[in-house]
Amino acid sequence: MEKTATLEVHDRLFALADQSDMRFETADWSTGLIAPMNAGAAIHAGVYRGRVTVTAVASREEPPLAGADQWDDIAEVSVNATAGALQVHQLQYGVTDAPPTLPDLSLDGPGWYRVRVYAHGRDVHHDAFEDDSGERYRIESWRHAPLPPLIVRATSRCGYSLRVSALTQPRTTADAEPPVTQIARRAQLQTRAALEDLSSRLRPGSGNQ
Repeated sequence: MEKTATLEVHDRLFALADQSDMRFETADWSTGLIAPMNAGAAIHAGVYRGRVTVTAVASREEPPLAGADQWDDIAEVSVNATAGALQVHQLQYGVTDAPPTLPDLSLDGPGWYRVRVYAHGRDVHHDAFEDDSGERYRIESWRHAPLPPLIVRATSRCGYSLRVSALTQPRTTADAEPPVTQIARRAQLQTRAALEDLSSRLRPGSGNQ
């Protein structure tokens, strides 16, 4: 099943959420595109806030690469769908907003899935507020035992900066951090809070699904 929808990016991210608690501190950004977490995953857009177009495909087996030369970045990771309800979501929803009408990516119920993400246009409005960003994403999933992250294609500056920042850095105390690092840390805390709020909204029995 393949469907396409438009969604709103907040804080440079949108999520593959699974009605489970997602812990931002477990995110692995080594691909520079998609970060698997303890459950679900986060996808890093180029735009800070704005609309992007997402196509999602759930398959029974690994699909062939879809025109790799038409995309800036392509990466694969293993994602744990602990509740068997892995779906694409915005980090935040307004009162009248509805989740994007995209297929459930955990086609075979709870368990591990391989997720391949394609991205185009992340450098065009990088870190900007752009209502119609023009960014495009394709997400493919299929049942598979866990494997290490795989970078299939990497050409964007956005992805490069994320991969560099994912490298191990020396630990410093909060007082010793430069102002730029302190600002980045505050942004991470805001993103963590948004993921926690999304997790609570999707939890069975919350009444907000």
